[in-house]
Amino acid sequence: MAEALAAGVARLNPRKFQDPWVTANGDRRAQVALRLTDANVPGNAGRYTLAVSGGLGTLIRDGTGRTATSPASSPVTLGPRGFAALYGGLPMATLRAAGLAAGGDRDTDAALDSVFGAQSFLLDYF
Repeated sequence: MAEALAAGVARLNPRKFQDPWVTANGDRRAQVALRLTDANVPGNAGRYTLAVSGGLGTLIRDGTGRTATSPASSPVTLGPRGFAALYGGLPMATLRAAGLAAGGDRDTDAALDSVFGAQSFLLDYF
C-alpha cells in the first residue's frame, strides 16, 4: 500500500496545487490593507498595511490601501475580536459569517487565510 501511495504522489503535478501566496521555497507572503476599529482603545484604530514575507510580518500604521498584491477597492475592516480570531487561525469566511470582518475581496481573504491559516488547538482539558 505504501508503494502505491508513493507512486501516486510521484505523479502529482506541483504546479496544479500552487498557492499564489506561497513562494517556491514555501515562504508565505502577502501585503494587505487593513482598517482596524477599537472602541475600547481608540488609539489602536486606523488604517494599516500588513506585510508578510520571509517568515516575518509587519503591521504599518497609515497604510496606503491599494497595493500590488492586494488591489482591493476597500481595506479589510476588523475589530479587536475579528483581528484576534484571524490571528488565531480562523478563516476569513468564518469571520465574515460571524460579522467580524468586512471590506476587501476574495484575493485579500485568500492572502490572509494563507498567512494566518492554522490548525486550532487547545492545551487544556475540560
